[in-house]
Amino acid sequence: IRDDLVTGVQTCALPILAFTGPEATGKSTLVESIVTWLGENFKVDNFHMGKPKPSIITLPFAFSAPLFKIIFANQKNTFTIKNKKQNKESKFIYSNKSVILALDRYRQSLKVFKKSKNGSIVICDRWPSDEIGKMDSARIIPPISSSIKSRLISFLSSIEKKYYNKIKNPDLIISLTVSPKTAVLRNSSRNKINKETSSYVLERHKKNMMPSFKFSNKKILNTDDSKNNSILEAKRIIWSQIVRKNKIEE
Repeated sequence: IRDDLVTGVQTCALPILAFTGPEATGKSTLVESIVTWLGENFKVDNFHMGKPKPSIITLPFAFSAPLFKIIFANQKNTFTIKNKKQNKESKFIYSNKSVILALDRYRQSLKVFKKSKNGSIVICDRWPSDEIGKMDSARIIPPISSSIKSRLISFLSSIEKKYYNKIKNPDLIISLTVSPKTAVLRNSSRNKINKETSSYVLERHKKNMMPSFKFSNKKILNTDDSKNNSILEAKRIIWSQIVRKNKIEE
């Protein structure tokens, strides 16, 4: 790795790394710090898998998204949690939006792996898990009934799953955890319009903490510690992964 830095010729294998975790676990802070740190010596690219950039195909839907958010607000997972309702069946419009999001995430994952192949360390904020309904994962819950609308939703669910199944695994997922008390404190200190309530934050943590992924290379990082100590531990984990990946590639 040192030789590569001196000669400017890449012979070492560089990984794709993803940070996951619910709100107030420090994802954005850690991603920003790690990108800056690695960028001092490596070519680094950064992607947000939770909010992928729309493609030409999905761009028209992206422009209409703010309007749909208002009209169909009661079909969102966030609305369900805030209002203590059990979302047993996903609605038709919500299902269409979910398929579009799955397509954009899949297309963005192709860009992630292309950047890695071209010599970048890729840092991702979030990554889809295997569990339906978890943060950044498949969202459509197939209906039980056999009505025409339900069949259409089930069909959309199969398309959504297809896109998520096509997303390859990153080299490492760093799954962030934090205590409910710390999460509430961090949320209360955020300077944000329409900030989430403490009960909402707690419910989101309960729902999205420690999702399962379809491969085993996952490290758990508790960020209850100070910001500096959490960043230091993340650096240790990531550097170990870079060294490990190069030993495997040799």
